[in-house]
Amino acid sequence: MNRATPLSGAGFVEVSRALGVNGTPSSVIGDALAPGVIEVDQMIHLASEAR
Repeated sequence: MNRATPLSGAGFVEVSRALGVNGTPSSVIGDALAPGVIEVDQMIHLASEAR
């Protein structure tokens, strides 16, 4: 199992810009970027695809 490394400060801003995230909330699940609020079903689907 991979562990995510939390980012803060400048590192977070740099990664967010590189991914094209320009608002909150946004989620990165596997290789997918889900901008904005997503439904639980969509989150479950993205998580199962990432596995």
